[in-house]
Amino acid sequence: MRELVPLFLRHLPPPWGLAARWWASVYHDTVSRLPEIQAPTLVMHGERDGTAPVGAAHLLAERIPDAELAIVPEAGHAFALEAPEETLRTCLEWLNRRAPIAPGEPRAGLVASAEPLTRALGLQIGALRTGRSLVAWGLGAVRRRERSDNRRPSSR
Repeated sequence: MRELVPLFLRHLPPPWGLAARWWASVYHDTVSRLPEIQAPTLVMHGERDGTAPVGAAHLLAERIPDAELAIVPEAGHAFALEAPEETLRTCLEWLNRRAPIAPGEPRAGLVASAEPLTRALGLQIGALRTGRSLVAWGLGAVRRRERSDNRRPSSR
């Protein structure tokens, strides 16, 4: 890590790159599609990840069928660099338990034929989905508050 940090600092992304990364992380929402994943999945996450919450790894492992969760103790976002032996051991053990892994069913139908378009417009589609989710969340919060206000005795 001591050798890599100076390298990372010398190659910082430009501000527009950071903005694009932020935009993608906020607006790219595929949680509803996680149950469609057909491949056995190992979700690995650093216990002390300061970039992505550990709860996100739990969510992935819960929503992806046939997924296993491995939390790398004492490691952060770069767990593979911080704990390479633990990471390799965990991956190899998982692969050995799961081998051979069969291919999933090919995608077909309208969704599959639209995939090239959805790839090109993924960020915009994600922004719309997230916007819809935020509006639904906001409306739910307003309704909950209205219900709770209606239950309180009037101060008149």
